[in-house]
Amino acid sequence: MRTTVTLAALAGLLTACSLECTLVDCTSTLEVRLSHDLDLASGPYQVEITTPQQELRCSVGPEPADDMASCFGYRFATLRWDEATVVVTLTEPFGDAELNPDGAPFESVDVTVSQGGTELWRETVAVDAGEPNMPNGPGCAPTCWSAVASESL
Repeated sequence: MRTTVTLAALAGLLTACSLECTLVDCTSTLEVRLSHDLDLASGPYQVEITTPQQELRCSVGPEPADDMASCFGYRFATLRWDEATVVVTLTEPFGDAELNPDGAPFESVDVTVSQGGTELWRETVAVDAGEPNMPNGPGCAPTCWSAVASESL
């Protein structure tokens, strides 16, 4: 009789543990934040960001930009800046069927700042992936990230 109770309890647990996933979607982002002391009035400055999947070229000048500014090389990027910070936000930067089918965040990005063809700063910047966002629960797709790469020039 003890065996019967144990098997029945095990069958109940297996049924309770079945994954039931919802269909909630989410969006991954990578925000590249660069603190700076550039003399923006003498701009423009070129900011190049290279990821394993994209190469972006952004231009930063004397006038602060709003969220409508963009970079060349990746159409899902926004650019904004002020006298102390340049921020480039890439939406859905990680997924690539061949290069990164799991959509995991990059470990680092390469950033170069130049002016008039003269390189002023170059650095490989670590990416902090943050915590995964799993809106449908563990074991259910998708998994999204709000990753940040932050550095001071």
